[in-house]
Amino acid sequence: MSAYYSTLSGWIIPVTRAMKALDIEPNSTLEQFNIDPAEVNDPEGRICVVSLGNLFEYCNKQVPDRQFNIEVARHFHPSALHALGYAVQSAYSLQEALERVSQYKRVVSNCSNMETYEDGDELVVEFKVYRYPDSGRYVLSPDLIESFLATLVQVARDLVDGGLDPLRVQIAVPEPVSNSESVTAFFNCPVEYNADRIAVILDLTQAKQRALGNNPVMNQVHMEMLNQS
Repeated sequence: MSAYYSTLSGWIIPVTRAMKALDIEPNSTLEQFNIDPAEVNDPEGRICVVSLGNLFEYCNKQVPDRQFNIEVARHFHPSALHALGYAVQSAYSLQEALERVSQYKRVVSNCSNMETYEDGDELVVEFKVYRYPDSGRYVLSPDLIESFLATLVQVARDLVDGGLDPLRVQIAVPEPVSNSESVTAFFNCPVEYNADRIAVILDLTQAKQRALGNNPVMNQVHMEMLNQS
């Protein structure tokens, strides 16, 4: 476990907002897990995912029903991803936006790869989360995986008309001991645990429709910024 796995410090924004919404004191809680709240002001800042996973575990113990995982997703805004986020917002379609994230996933974290591909009439967004070589355990905790998938769905809904629901969600971790009404209600589709992959499956036709925020000029500007980074 000598490798340092991290993600953008921009995640502090939705995490802090979720804490406030659920009456968890943000600053002292972040510091308890060695996360500096001021890191959010550094565009190049990173957060250790072990610390972030421990934080999620703690916050989920303060509220019922794994509600914290979903609350973080609800408070996420693509601007937390800096230039990549703006490129996502201005993309022609949801499919193009997700392909952008897959292409520049290294900007977000070094914990996984993301692949976006067509499969018949479906668009599959698959996360290939890395594992620790000594234990074989995913470098992301189950809470983080669930929350990241929920965040992807939230972003997808924001890019279209808000009424988008996945066809299904697949998570390659054991099924939690208790069902979560918060998780089920949020995804509003079958959620398959113990799956062979970690993925969100979307309707391809819906994913190809023109996105609400499509702006070719702004998209080109932010793509150039990404290619220079």
